[in-house]
Amino acid sequence: MAGRTGTDESIRGPGYVGLRQNIAALNERPPFTVGATLDISACAGFVLQISDEEKTVQKEFDLMTMDITQIQSMCVPSAFNDLIRKEWRVDPSVRLAMECPAERMKILSRDSEHSFESIFQDVLRDDLLMSTYSNIEMLPNKLNIYSKGGHFTAHKDSSRVDPDRYLGTLIVALHSAHTGGELYVRNEGQETVYDFSQRSADSNIVQFAAFIGDCEHEVKPVTSGHRVVLTYTLLRPTEDVLVLPSPAILIFKTVSKPYISASAAVPVIPVIEPVVVKTEVVSHSISAPVYHSGGGLFGDGDDFGYDYGDYDHDCNED
Repeated sequence: MAGRTGTDESIRGPGYVGLRQNIAALNERPPFTVGATLDISACAGFVLQISDEEKTVQKEFDLMTMDITQIQSMCVPSAFNDLIRKEWRVDPSVRLAMECPAERMKILSRDSEHSFESIFQDVLRDDLLMSTYSNIEMLPNKLNIYSKGGHFTAHKDSSRVDPDRYLGTLIVALHSAHTGGELYVRNEGQETVYDFSQRSADSNIVQFAAFIGDCEHEVKPVTSGHRVVLTYTLLRPTEDVLVLPSPAILIFKTVSKPYISASAAVPVIPVIEPVVVKTEVVSHSISAPVYHSGGGLFGDGDDFGYDYGDYDHDCNED
């Protein structure tokens, strides 16, 4: 099959070629999505710091007692990346939500040794990315608020920042009572549903879902309340950094089936082109028995994801 490297970036957005190479370098075949519920009652207080559009007003909200109305007043309508028109635009029929970009918000921790992001490292590192790295870089993306009727139609994510290190997306549901707004994540005929609403009124926990970057996903309409989520782009590290253990306690975890094409008769390693793939990446990939037990083949086909032309928008802010 002829390679499509000349059009991958324009059709799937930045980071797609890098994503396929990064996944090929993992120790084992990863699951396509993982999720967990963490008890953070033993953690130090976390505070959402947010600024208005002009960055003249700054407010702080304890994550356990947030005033959603005030936060929403500092947000703007959510846009999405229209890959056909090659522009970011707002269309409530595709996406209805409010957002605050990363440059205007951050999560502060009163514990200087443990950041908010550190509580997710274990599941991301061990379950989603198969212990390939000692830590995963989590790049803050946006805070999103889906109020009644809010939704986001099926799409795939991409990375606008450092696409060569792109791995996937993390979505963290903050304390805010709501119903509806289920997150559907799909891969090769398999589907995992995350219903954050079931425990959305519990201020002692955070719920999250993470998935490999080429998964289709959508947010169903919210039927009441406000679905408030933080989104992060997951990147492989430029260098390994020791991450201190978090006091958060894992109380529930979901690990999906392995990220593997159901249509392949034998395992397919997603190599793009010999001139693109580094020798050490290929060597690392084929050294894992799971990649070639019982035979296998190399190819540059499209088996690792979905039909490129099926999706005309992408984004990583669910």
